Amino acid sequence: QTGRQAPALCSKKSAAAQKSYGYDGAALRVSVNRAKKMELTTPHSLERVALMAEAKSHGQLFCATGGSHVTSDDFFKAMEVPIRKKQIKEMEEDKKRRQYFAKCLLEGQAVLDQNKSDNQFSSLELEKI
Repeated sequence: QTGRQAPALCSKKSAAAQKSYGYDGAALRVSVNRAKKMELTTPHSLERVALMAEAKSHGQLFCATGGSHVTSDDFFKAMEVPIRKKQIKEMEEDKKRRQYFAKCLLEGQAVLDQNKSDNQFSSLELEKI
């Protein structure tokens, strides 16, 4: 065979060649243990989606996914995260505004329920109305 060969195969051939010349080929025989692929995050996890949503460059995306395909569900979820955060922020601002108006309405209603004539209201009470 030509080209690159696996280290274990080369080691076997080298040992066989040394043995044919009368040397102990088994003494130099090498076995290679391949390292397991370590993932930064597990697929389909919230951590992975959050990392991908915060990634600003291709290198950061590559690190977050471990080189996964762009069509994985995690990519679609990650692209949706900023949109959802924006919607949540808008809804929270709207909620605060509505709560403020509800408070003003209750205060104004309390002032009107006092059954005073128009010229008996103080300036603070008139502001609440």
